[in-house]
Amino acid sequence: MSSAADLPSQDLVIYSDGSITAPPNIALGKEHTFNLLLYTEFTKCTWFEIALMQNSLLDICYINSTTSHQDSYCWQNPKCNVLFASFGNGSEVYFKQFQKYMKIDMTRGNGAFKFITFLEEDIEKWFDILQMEAAKLTQDKSRALNIFLEDPQLLLFLKNYDEDEIISRLAKLNEIANIYVTAPSDKSLLQFTQLSDDLATVYTSFIMKLLHRSNLIVRLKPLKTGRAEDITGELIINKGVIDHSKLQVLEREYLYVIGKEGSVKLFYR
Repeated sequence: MSSAADLPSQDLVIYSDGSITAPPNIALGKEHTFNLLLYTEFTKCTWFEIALMQNSLLDICYINSTTSHQDSYCWQNPKCNVLFASFGNGSEVYFKQFQKYMKIDMTRGNGAFKFITFLEEDIEKWFDILQMEAAKLTQDKSRALNIFLEDPQLLLFLKNYDEDEIISRLAKLNEIANIYVTAPSDKSLLQFTQLSDDLATVYTSFIMKLLHRSNLIVRLKPLKTGRAEDITGELIINKGVIDHSKLQVLEREYLYVIGKEGSVKLFYR
């Protein structure tokens, strides 16, 4: 394989119209998207979440060298509102990237963006909290809402929630917003057994049910051949199980490189 430095870098594109997240005229429709982002222990997807949220809000993407709408949106007039909720991380994981790429203090929020970490909230009340914040961010009916949920599988450890209850509540949120669920897909977690209460069995079932709701599946994986100095991993974009009537996913495979300063470059596989 050639060195990554010898390959032409590519822009991130997810849909056939050249967009990364649903355009406003589609995002405001009744057919909201359900998107699944899968990562492994060695391919954390913080950089990809940041890119999706930046595109949701400002219609630009720090990964890409070109953009057609860089002057169309701003914080006073965003493309979509964003609600970002993490069940396993605090703001310190993303703070510098939000400042660098979106020029905001993510802990303060504003009328277009809200961050919640359930390390600091009552996780038992997760759905009520998300419903309340989503209601605030959908008061302006001219603007769609994208909800990013990082590691909701941690809810499976709560006694009061089983996988079907979590899926049901995600479906209710999906009625008012586009949903992006980020979850791990390590082989050690996806081992179905005959024991119904085995954690791996429960988690495998949970992921399968998310897959069967999805319009888009994005996977971040290590290289099959092992680690390479100039390649960080693979980014694979696939259609979900359910086709969206107005959006066509461009199925592609990229190699990606994360630089020392957090820069990201994509190359066709």
